[in-house]
Amino acid sequence: MGATALALAGCTTVRTASFNGYDRETVFNASVAAACSQKGLIVYQADKANGVINTQTAGVFGGTEITMTVSGDSLNIVAPGAVNPWPDRIISAAKNKISADGVRSPKADKPSGVSPSQDLDLERQKLELEKERLKLDRDKLEFEKQKLQQGQ
Repeated sequence: MGATALALAGCTTVRTASFNGYDRETVFNASVAAACSQKGLIVYQADKANGVINTQTAGVFGGTEITMTVSGDSLNIVAPGAVNPWPDRIISAAKNKISADGVRSPKADKPSGVSPSQDLDLERQKLELEKERLKLDRDKLEFEKQKLQQGQ
């Protein structure tokens, strides 16, 4: 009854964890796995495109909504109640999941917010620039070859 009264009064527990050196997908996957591994917590929606994970508690005090949002390398959790233990449990489990996987997924060398199609465009531009550079190098060598032949 007391927890329900606090939830209705508008008190919330907000936690944010930063997973430096990990990309958004790794943080999202670890967060979903962490939430799924928690007994008494049900993941009913995991929207990877928007980075939103919706969960609900089960059991005697079931039905409490907990929302997780992944943005870049950060996980933000909002849960009802002034001292809700779920955010800390989920963050701890997500950190353990990433550590257990043992694979570092460094952030890409691109600005945050770059979509996969923009990333492909950047790669194409890099390849085009490299192609142009090679063409210029070839032309330069050809010019030097002709210059040497004329000098003999």
